[in-house]
Amino acid sequence: MRYVKLVNDYIKNDYEVVGMIGIDGSPTCGVAKTLDLSKFDSLADINPKEIDRIKFNNFIYENLLKEGEGLYTKILREKLERTEIHILFLSHNLIDEMRGIKCEIVLENT
Repeated sequence: MRYVKLVNDYIKNDYEVVGMIGIDGSPTCGVAKTLDLSKFDSLADINPKEIDRIKFNNFIYENLLKEGEGLYTKILREKLERTEIHILFLSHNLIDEMRGIKCEIVLENT
């Protein structure tokens, strides 16, 4: 996987990789929240004449959001751990952003 090699190359060249940032609410890049793809058939219940972007987004995140990692994030974390690279995964909260709530990601040195 390209990013595992990239992180490994950084570490070998004396860089400190402090974390990876994913997008909560993404079916692929979610860190703590993802979409339940098995429930996507519920989209067929939406009347296209009564929906706008805001209603559609609210429907998606009220009905399809679940706790857990997205598909890509999960595989990336597993592959990094197999190569004994343990880094912090942080998330940008897409759901809050779509609702106009500011999301801050803070990397703290511990």
